[in-house]
Amino acid sequence: MAESLNAVYVSLAALFMALLGRIFYMQRLHPLSRFPGPWYATSFSIVGAIVSAKGREHVWYQYLVEKYGGKQSRIVHRNTQILTRFR
Repeated sequence: MAESLNAVYVSLAALFMALLGRIFYMQRLHPLSRFPGPWYATSFSIVGAIVSAKGREHVWYQYLVEKYGGKQSRIVHRNTQILTRFR
């Protein structure tokens, strides 16, 4: 019983360290880390999946441009694609 409990603790610790490693990489080492944005959206792709599943991409992108974009940022809508341009 004690061995299986230790295996659970080791597995949880490894999972936690992997999550911390991913957050550190995405925030500090990734080539796109110099662009502003919410840390949770840049670290995990599940945020974009949830927004997409709800069909609220246009609202999400507009919020991001208003909060993190500058005066020269704009959203261009083309058919089903939403592109954000930074100058």
